[in-house]
Amino acid sequence: MATKSFIQINDTDTVEVKASKNLLNEAFNALDKQTQDSLEGMRKASGDALEAATKKSGLLEEQLTKFKEQAEIEGKSYSDQITELKEALTALNKNKVTEEAKRQKGFGDSILEALDGKETEVKSFLQNKNSGYQAQLKAVGNMGITTGAVAPQYAPIVGPAHEIDHARNFIPVSPTISNLIRYVQFTAKDGLIAPVVGLGTLKPQIDYNEVVVDAPVVKIAGWINVADEFLEDIVGASSFLSQELPMALYDAEDLEIFKGSGATGHLLGLYTQASALTFPYATVVTGSNDIDKLAAAMTFVRRRKRVATAAWVSPEDYLAILINKASGSGEYTYPVRFNDNTNMLMIGAMPVLQHTVFDPGQGFVGDFARGARIFQKADATLRFSTENVDNFVKNVTTVLIEERIALADFYPESFVKVTLNATYS
Repeated sequence: MATKSFIQINDTDTVEVKASKNLLNEAFNALDKQTQDSLEGMRKASGDALEAATKKSGLLEEQLTKFKEQAEIEGKSYSDQITELKEALTALNKNKVTEEAKRQKGFGDSILEALDGKETEVKSFLQNKNSGYQAQLKAVGNMGITTGAVAPQYAPIVGPAHEIDHARNFIPVSPTISNLIRYVQFTAKDGLIAPVVGLGTLKPQIDYNEVVVDAPVVKIAGWINVADEFLEDIVGASSFLSQELPMALYDAEDLEIFKGSGATGHLLGLYTQASALTFPYATVVTGSNDIDKLAAAMTFVRRRKRVATAAWVSPEDYLAILINKASGSGEYTYPVRFNDNTNMLMIGAMPVLQHTVFDPGQGFVGDFARGARIFQKADATLRFSTENVDNFVKNVTTVLIEERIALADFYPESFVKVTLNATYS
């Protein structure tokens, strides 16, 4: 690199002054060379970006030359010149390095950029990690494993049994932020409205029995313990639990929606509070088969200006409908019909569903679309924790699922119980 003359040496300078200026120039050249050498590697990788930076540096060097000339014209002392020249040279070199650094970002800089503005996501991630400190240690030796041993092969996960259909598939669900749902429950009286009103006579009242009903929001929850190895070693374990536990929750929810006792902390179930259909009804009698009885219940609901949207029975009674036969002769009394789109067993336009919450002989028919509504406070939540009893020392994770819902039975007359035939002769 060519030697630069940062401080001009004049013929009129004394020997001592010339020697001092030479020493200063050597010092500045050494500092400048160190900077230029460090930038040389960057030049090879930067290309056009470095050329732009060099042009900018050239402009600064021109300014530095003008500064030196002006300083000598103004007759500043050597010490002042040295101080100002050093500051200017430092700024020049720093600018060169900064320009190249912007174009030569390392991995750490990339991480910082990626995390910039992501404080919330990072905090959420950390909060959802298992608590406590976990150290990953390298294995030393064979750790007592017998030569030739192989790791176990985990079979695909096969979940436990759950119901096919759930009550919430047929009952509307609405969100709520309250802990109590207060609603008006209507029951129509006979002779609802007179067909004709004579001239000058009093108009009849549209007569309903109405009552204000409170439906508290209750919590339905449950948890299981799973070994850490299950979560760590089995592919898709967490995803499996995220799908499986909600189905278990809805099984428990069905029990409350249909047969909740109404006691503190429980829903008042639709089946629990429904009235029972008494026979004979129309041409259907106590000894009629289940299809006849369910059809009668559908008619009972329609007579009350409702439309039965589903019938629920036990698996045993569902079987009886499938294989219904005439007594003695053994012929099938009705052709079994399924909806082409939903593949549901149908009686007329009403689907028939089986659920284990119902015992043999228990049938339930109603207008589930308009007669009731589920109010849900937030979504069902799934939580993982190692901080439960002695989980930490047992390497066990507790998985908790819970929800908060209320059930409104707007029109009790929309639902009716039916006693089916537990056995067939």
